[in-house]
Amino acid sequence: MMQDAGYRDAEYTIQDAGYRILGTRYFEEEVHYRETSIENHESSIPGPDLACLGPVMEGQIWRNNRSKGLFKARRASRSRPGLGTGRAGINPEGFTLIEVVATLIIVGVLAAVGTTRFISTGAVSVRAAAEMVQADIRYAQEAAMAEHTEKSVSFVYRASTYTVDSENMELPSGVTIGNNFTVTFNSLGEPTFLPEDEDSVKISANGQDKTISVTEYTGKVSIS
Repeated sequence: MMQDAGYRDAEYTIQDAGYRILGTRYFEEEVHYRETSIENHESSIPGPDLACLGPVMEGQIWRNNRSKGLFKARRASRSRPGLGTGRAGINPEGFTLIEVVATLIIVGVLAAVGTTRFISTGAVSVRAAAEMVQADIRYAQEAAMAEHTEKSVSFVYRASTYTVDSENMELPSGVTIGNNFTVTFNSLGEPTFLPEDEDSVKISANGQDKTISVTEYTGKVSIS
């Protein structure tokens, strides 16, 4: 009886070793088959029957297939549109707070620059017009002294022109006269004013203004 038991144990050991060898071979074939199926996108083709491999080998194959399935899921998630950093990932629902703030800053800077240029343009125009009026008043004084006669320069309120010895002179665009004023020089270059209590004329443009004054007795012309 002891001898028969020993033979049976040896027979079971040999059979178990055979199953293990057979299971290892089927496992290697299954791994190779699955890898080939993934590469060729033919995972729907059924593989060999592994029912005979036993619970140990089936568990190993299940774990291997599970890891490959997770790999495929991760690869599929990377290819989904809208999850990357390209154009498909841009939020179509509106602007971010940073974009809104940046836009407001840019608009504010442009508005400030435009306003500054507008004011500067008005100031330059008024200054140029004041210098032109100053030169014409001086010319009238010098002409009166040279020709021994009277010469007058006249301004009309809200007009854009004035006269120098009956000749019309046009102010720069947008510049207007702020008051009625006439200055007349005699042969000695001495001025008289009309109205008598008025010795200056004001001109303005775009909120900027200049005053051209004539000094009594001497006829000196200044801008302020």
